[in-house]
Amino acid sequence: MLTIGRLLLLGGVVGNIFAVGIKDIEKFFNAQGSLIAEVGPYLYSCDRGLPSFRVDFPVSIYRGEYVKNPLTGKKTFVILSQTGQGVVVQSFKSNSIIRITEDNGVKVGDIARLNYRKICFKGSDYAFSKLQNALPVVKTDNIAACNWAVEETPQGYRILFRGREVFFTSKGKEEAVESIPIKRVSLHQLNLFVKAIELKSFNDIPVGVDSVSVSKGVNFIAVGFDGDIKLYQIVGNSLTPLGDLPTPNGKLVGIRMVSVGGTVYILGNALTPDAQPVSFVAKLVGTNPVVVKSDIPYLFGVLRKGDKPLVVVQKFDGSFGETYKFDLNRLKVGEKLKTPEGFRADTAILSSDGKLVFIDSGGILRIFEGSFKGGFKHVVDIEGNFGKSYTAVGVPSPVGDTTLRKVFFPPHPVEVQLFGFKGFLVAENESEQIVPLLGGKLLKFRGGKLVFVAQTERGLYEKKTLRGFVFEDALQGIAVDGNGTPFAVSGYKNPFLFQKGGKIYRLEFRYF
Repeated sequence: MLTIGRLLLLGGVVGNIFAVGIKDIEKFFNAQGSLIAEVGPYLYSCDRGLPSFRVDFPVSIYRGEYVKNPLTGKKTFVILSQTGQGVVVQSFKSNSIIRITEDNGVKVGDIARLNYRKICFKGSDYAFSKLQNALPVVKTDNIAACNWAVEETPQGYRILFRGREVFFTSKGKEEAVESIPIKRVSLHQLNLFVKAIELKSFNDIPVGVDSVSVSKGVNFIAVGFDGDIKLYQIVGNSLTPLGDLPTPNGKLVGIRMVSVGGTVYILGNALTPDAQPVSFVAKLVGTNPVVVKSDIPYLFGVLRKGDKPLVVVQKFDGSFGETYKFDLNRLKVGEKLKTPEGFRADTAILSSDGKLVFIDSGGILRIFEGSFKGGFKHVVDIEGNFGKSYTAVGVPSPVGDTTLRKVFFPPHPVEVQLFGFKGFLVAENESEQIVPLLGGKLLKFRGGKLVFVAQTERGLYEKKTLRGFVFEDALQGIAVDGNGTPFAVSGYKNPFLFQKGGKIYRLEFRYF
């Protein structure tokens, strides 16, 4: 799992919450970078990157130098002229690419700063008075009409660009005490809205998606299909194809990615026609995926990503059995783990606070606390249409019964924190009437939705369906990249025209 418990997911962008308060807002807007190289026609590399320089942000280009004060003799760096305007077209952790839109003599060595004349502010008088000392803020309740805005919330401050949240910072102790109280919105009152931006369409139904980051802000994302995996690099708001990885054997039913010691692994869960596991491990050699072990008789789960990833394997013979640790470096099965009844490794994650979350075969989201050595204690079950997707296999029934029982492989949950509430994004697919087709039957879905399961102020868990975008037919997978950007893949079938396909989206979240 990509643990993002230390991050806050808002408007499709995740901001670090290590630093706090009004000083963070000042640092965000006052950040500047130098143009260090010309990389193409009207394109310059800048040594400033995330979070202040993001894709689509407008910047102004200036020229300055150190000028000696004739009275004091002290040299001070001052802006002497504006040499152009630009827009960020690619952004990374420590650098960005800027396209020049107005050139009045731009050259290497010039300074780039965010382009704003005013910043609208909605919140307390205390915070407004503090910000006035450093930024051109204007207090208004109609921040939706402003290109740049800062909105105070009970937990901290949201920075918005054209209505989309691009940064969040928590309040410092002084601000939490001194600012005029804002009425806290309860989870029950919070209305969440999801927007999906289509990035690419496919001719087949995806069976899953996952992402992983490596050094220097490089992010990879993989989309799995029945017979292969398509690998991309995330560059700004677009996907650059890197290559395809054919499934070595069987039918792919799930995909996970994880980085161990700088090596990126792709884990494929695959089953034979008689539902026997033939999973595989591939790793990236450069940017090429290469299978290093196949026909593994288990199903994989990645419970934790990050510096200390936890990869497990689980027996499967039509039902989900014993679970073991898996060592990716040596490609070996390790010690047996204590897991709750009904546990499924392929749908499981470990949250940043140690909660074990998975979707069981009955489609129930189950949450436990404890450990794999000492055992787990049940916390809560959340019911919903969580257990189905277009990814399914027929499993032989007991002896004497010739029918096949369907086992579904739904998307695994993803841990997020939305607007101060910690929880999980879960896919909910609503099935519609079984469609007769050439004497057979076909399960179809009428639309996939995202559900946010989070803790209330009292520590109880509540399910909230996100409004807004409804995915075509079924939501087939959810992933979050190293920058905190969420993605989703969907799939559809038309049984009458024998058509099928899918799409991948970048997601943004808002509340209203």
